[in-house]
Amino acid sequence: MKVGVVFAILMLNVLNIEASGPKYKVERQLFAPNGKALASVGTVYGGQYAARDSGGKSWYYDGSSLRDVGTEQGMFDAWIAPSGGSVNLAGWRRRSSDQNYQHGYYYQNKLNLLPVSPTSGRYPSESLTGGGDWVGGYVYNPGNSDVSIELAYAHNPVTGQTVEFNLGRYSRMVTANARNTILFQGGYWASTGNFYGMGIKRFKDGILSNVAAGAAYAMNDHDDILMSNNAGGQFYIAYGDGTFSSALGGSMERPFNNAYGNSISNSGRVLVGESGAHWFADKDGWYPLRDAIEGLPPLYITQVAMDPVTDQLYISGAGSGSNDTITFLVNPVPEPGTLAALGLGVATLARRRRPKA
Repeated sequence: MKVGVVFAILMLNVLNIEASGPKYKVERQLFAPNGKALASVGTVYGGQYAARDSGGKSWYYDGSSLRDVGTEQGMFDAWIAPSGGSVNLAGWRRRSSDQNYQHGYYYQNKLNLLPVSPTSGRYPSESLTGGGDWVGGYVYNPGNSDVSIELAYAHNPVTGQTVEFNLGRYSRMVTANARNTILFQGGYWASTGNFYGMGIKRFKDGILSNVAAGAAYAMNDHDDILMSNNAGGQFYIAYGDGTFSSALGGSMERPFNNAYGNSISNSGRVLVGESGAHWFADKDGWYPLRDAIEGLPPLYITQVAMDPVTDQLYISGAGSGSNDTITFLVNPVPEPGTLAALGLGVATLARRRRPKA
């Protein structure tokens, strides 16, 4: 049997290996230029990220180097969260004596506050979010005795556009993406934790459209939304084309009660977490994060950030018997199907290039 045919058969056998979730391998521990360990990595996009070292200092990795934007801007401290656009979410303290950070955005090498709400004349809440060229959150709606009635607020510093919507209680911008689609949420949230009437909405090309009732957590650059039908229900993906996935996890029981730090990458990889534990999910099951990673030392995991572009992970946590938090960069291992496809391609090229007898 010819070598190329044998290689192709071996690769086809790899394709039949039962899926067991994504696989990762630790690349290295991350350090700041001052030699201190990076204690946490927050927002990540396309290899850029926001981080803090073990001394509490903020750093911005711009894709080539870690920068101290606070010093660059004449501030005591400043953190920059990359968003996939030309505008980044930011927070800063002018002096060490300042108790609280001012919140706004970083654009054209300047830190800026968001403009006031055109409707209420108030500044947006400091609980800001960002994505693409948009930054926003919510603004308290005047004239209501219930402080939970808010306006969903988003501002684009590139175009100067501000959009606001009254979506009922807990109205807010959830996130936006590199296509400048904005994800909004609003409606009634009962004290029992069920999202009765909570509406998920997309704002795209000037049009606000309904997606579904439930809770929205994250959105990738294809306008796919990670959502759940209510606080204690199943997770789904609301795709950008208007269709929905089956329940994530398949028939497996959901392994947690409260979720946070949920994310969906451009490849459709879903990561869901709670204190001390995180899981990947697809239509077939839930996969513990620890089982997916080769080379991760014993660690109480406090934070995991997934890059939506590269699928890389930034895992932070404290080692056994230590209160010091450290961070590891973890790379995805190509899936068997990808390796098989590559192998078939190599076999085909070898066959084509074999000289005739």
